Amino acid sequence: LFAVCILLVVVAVFAATLSGTSRAAVHAVLTGMKTGFWYNNLLGDFLYAGLLLFMLWWIRRLDRRSLIGGVATPPVPQLAAAIFLGLIFAAMTILLISQLQTHHLVIFHETARDRLLVSHNPTQLLALLVLVSLLAPLTEELYFRNILLSVLRRAWGLVPAILVSAGLFALVHFQFISNPGAAGWVATMVIFGLGVINALWVTRTGFLWLAVASHAAYNAVLIVLPFALGH
Repeated sequence: LFAVCILLVVVAVFAATLSGTSRAAVHAVLTGMKTGFWYNNLLGDFLYAGLLLFMLWWIRRLDRRSLIGGVATPPVPQLAAAIFLGLIFAAMTILLISQLQTHHLVIFHETARDRLLVSHNPTQLLALLVLVSLLAPLTEELYFRNILLSVLRRAWGLVPAILVSAGLFALVHFQFISNPGAAGWVATMVIFGLGVINALWVTRTGFLWLAVASHAAYNAVLIVLPFALGH
């Protein structure tokens, strides 16, 4: 899907060049794709929805008994606990970053990627919640805490599987690239911690929805709080 998106951009630029569109217009479109809220949000929706559909199709061909996480509805108390823990983990993350900033231990700079996760009106907030608190948790948890974790557990055992899957989950967010230096690695370790927590939800209970709920609650705080504070 990523390759298809890149190919579409290349084709669009080539077509614009052949049609005589000015370089300034092409540059403006490409800049919008990198920094524009709706460009990135809709692209993210497309990618996550495509990946989710592909994995759901693929899982149908697997033996469900080989997967750790089931899709049955978990008990309400467990679901509430997962949501609560996700909220608490998000609050602890904000507190950690605030303290590191206050004591000048780590300097966090706002990046273009960070600005894309800030909504300026209710419509943008709703769009971000659909992407970041619905599609992203569903897709990422289905892969990292079900498919990948199940494969790694059979190969290496439970503890290495949890650590490796959480590590890969943290690395593919590329915080160490978008936030060079210590700040990026702090963010990466926070995501690693979330991956471990969600893996424990699934492995201890067998309910994938608990990991999705925890992940969704964590992401929702990071999206709603800046909007509520007017940043």
